Amino acid sequence: MSEVKKYTLYHYIASITIVLLLVGLCYLISYQVVKMQYGRELENKLFSLAEDLEAGVLQYQARYGQASLPSSSLQAAGERDTAGQALAATTKTATIRTDSDYVLEVYDRERDYLSKHELNPPAYLIGLDRKGLEEYVADYMEHVPLDEFQMGLISYEIVSFSGEKVVLRKVYDQSTVPYQYYLVVERGYLVVYYADQKTVYEYTGIEASDLPEEEQVKLAYGIFLKDQSELYGLLQGYSS
Repeated sequence: MSEVKKYTLYHYIASITIVLLLVGLCYLISYQVVKMQYGRELENKLFSLAEDLEAGVLQYQARYGQASLPSSSLQAAGERDTAGQALAATTKTATIRTDSDYVLEVYDRERDYLSKHELNPPAYLIGLDRKGLEEYVADYMEHVPLDEFQMGLISYEIVSFSGEKVVLRKVYDQSTVPYQYYLVVERGYLVVYYADQKTVYEYTGIEASDLPEEEQVKLAYGIFLKDQSELYGLLQGYSS
């Protein structure tokens, strides 16, 4: 075979090989492009499906409530949420029972002395949950009984609370009650109150108009008195 023919044959084979390689390369590139596009489309479809599923669960909850969800949906919501709801429900429904342990702590701040008294739960506390007990304690401090006021009650608080045991603490400081009585004018007459200014101790029958103007001004604002000796000394002076 002549050199020219050999050269032509080689040239022909090389050309075919190059064409095949180019075709194969084009095919590979096209495949990768299609694969990437399909992957993005698949990802978008999965994301859309997830959104639709979430919306469906929310609609189900809104219509039937959390308690009616299938177990699979509850598991998807997470065991931690379920446990937290159960704990909150338990705490919320805990109430004081007749067999609950009841401890009243009494702290004398003036002497720095704490005493503890284990008692039966008072009837007026039976059935109260923590919120109800908090409301009772707050109301008690807003309307402190006279004897508690005279003893110097300054705080009443919940130390601990559960259905099994309730601990309350009262704090007293008698040094904060320097006066026992309060003298004031009401409807033209002198009236003696205890220092709480709510509980009447005595209606004196003394007319304010019979007193000097200076004393009338003092009594219009009210006068605190330390003890009975000081009270009756002042009343005797007004009567004479």
